[in-house]
Amino acid sequence: MKIIAVSTSPRKNGNGDSAVLAAAEGAKSLGAEVEIVYLRDLKMNYCTGCCLCKKDEADGCVQRDDVTELLKKFHAADGIIFCAPIYMTQLAGQAKVLFDRCYSLSKPNRNRQRPAGPPPMGERKPMEGRVEAAASAPVVMGPEMSKTAIVYSPDLMGVSPDQQPRKKMLIITTSNSMRAEHDLNRAETMAVQFKGAGVTDYKLVTVPGCHPLDGGGKTEENIEILKEVGRWLAE
Repeated sequence: MKIIAVSTSPRKNGNGDSAVLAAAEGAKSLGAEVEIVYLRDLKMNYCTGCCLCKKDEADGCVQRDDVTELLKKFHAADGIIFCAPIYMTQLAGQAKVLFDRCYSLSKPNRNRQRPAGPPPMGERKPMEGRVEAAASAPVVMGPEMSKTAIVYSPDLMGVSPDQQPRKKMLIITTSNSMRAEHDLNRAETMAVQFKGAGVTDYKLVTVPGCHPLDGGGKTEENIEILKEVGRWLAE
């Protein structure tokens, strides 16, 4: 099994890098081959919204930079790890630029006819034993805020449980939006886009704390949680 792991953190050896390394270690323990890519080392252009990637004859994104090859790796991999910091309650800028470029992962033209009505929504199922607050409850900031990573196991919208082969994606965010519902909505949007690369299942891990001195990406407890979901990815 081959897994492509991407850390979009601009800071070397920060919480994002540590989280990716821990999840990769878990996957490797089950024999997976993991390639780690650090986005800060790549030359990356912005998505221009040209939509040329949606043409029948198109072979993915028409831009030619380091991200073009990365997008092909998303397709070829058996599993994906995507780690992004959350700044000001949103994906950090560099992570958002990469996600915009992932628009080319889904081939069908958006103007082609679709069935009437809204797409089916998958029920969001927090992983038992990891969720400490209701999805609608704000996280209380301050010294009493939990620094334990939270793992969610939602259903991927519009994907049948019987669909084979399965391809898993692990989404890791360092820090969170202070409301679990916002984090789940963001992750669902990302996972649905990666359906174009074959993703059928995903988990979201929110690792509290983005500051290098108090972040949760390096605590022993959270490293074990990340190893656990890394093993899930390789199963």
